[in-house]
Amino acid sequence: MFLSRNIYKMELEVWEGVSLMKQAKERTFKGWVQQLKTNPKEALPQTKRVYTRREHEDCSDAFLRCVGGGPSEAVTWPIYNAIGKEYLDWDRELKDQALEQLLGIFDGINWADVNGERGIGHTTGIREPLLLADIHIVRPVYWPGLDEGKRVIAKYDGFNELRKDIINGNGTFKKNKVNSDFVVGYSLLRSDFCKHGNAYIAAAEPAFLERTLKGIVALRFGRSDADTKTGMNRLYELLPTSVHERLDPLRREGDWADPRKFR
Repeated sequence: MFLSRNIYKMELEVWEGVSLMKQAKERTFKGWVQQLKTNPKEALPQTKRVYTRREHEDCSDAFLRCVGGGPSEAVTWPIYNAIGKEYLDWDRELKDQALEQLLGIFDGINWADVNGERGIGHTTGIREPLLLADIHIVRPVYWPGLDEGKRVIAKYDGFNELRKDIINGNGTFKKNKVNSDFVVGYSLLRSDFCKHGNAYIAAAEPAFLERTLKGIVALRFGRSDADTKTGMNRLYELLPTSVHERLDPLRREGDWADPRKFR
């Protein structure tokens, strides 16, 4: 009986120790997230270290990390979206620094694991349009495609049902219903396979809709050698007429990533 109580006490102490370690690590991650807001120049160079630390916490076996495409999305996506949340407010220098850090992670993983062709993916969970568009520009192979958006569209009989289930009252997507806000938003605007474009434009949060359109324009012109007229005509074919007049001003801004900087 005495030995049994001692074993129980030891087990309890071990679990308490593990719990305290997890809490400390979570505080470290939250500290890094906060630093992205207050001092991104100091925080961004720590991105790979934060990823590696969380990767080892999630899966300590190096072989399993290799064959499994890295840690779970519960570990990786919060890192990418913490950067994405601040990304829209950064200048190009900071954005490029963020891209370098993310490429430092993705380039060490099989591309099919990054874009979701195999497994849940990494870029499949990036919500911010400007960040995901820039990733596509500098590494097209990491683009997750529009599969999630197509699945979402096919799931519902009409836009009212879709809106009620996946869109908040303020026009943003519900985080527990959508993995990549940009992918789903872009898909809803695509006239070639979705009839809800104008309804979504009316429902969408205006600032997010503007960044989605900007991301779409960046996807078209960020790497393309096509002339402006050809590129714009293609966008006019794909997107509802109600946003056409907004597209060329976004093209003229042209403040997307320069792929020549990321070889």
